[in-house]
Amino acid sequence: MAQVLSLGYLLVDGSEATFFGALSAVGALAGCAGYYVGSWLILHRPAFEMWAVFGAVGLLGSVLARTLLRTDSAGAPAAPR
Repeated sequence: MAQVLSLGYLLVDGSEATFFGALSAVGALAGCAGYYVGSWLILHRPAFEMWAVFGAVGLLGSVLARTLLRTDSAGAPAAPR
């Protein structure tokens, strides 16, 4: 929940419900895709390949979160480049 609330600075005034609704829908769709792909990997691929894919997805998520949610030294959102 704290991660969702940290995205609050991306909101446009008056559209908070739309933002959180879209965020929830995207999370649900990504979760469904993750369960499907994870199940397929477990059944059809060797263990090393499965864990390599899981690690790559985790690394990609970490890099994207760090890039998209940059803050300055005071903790405020960084100015766009």
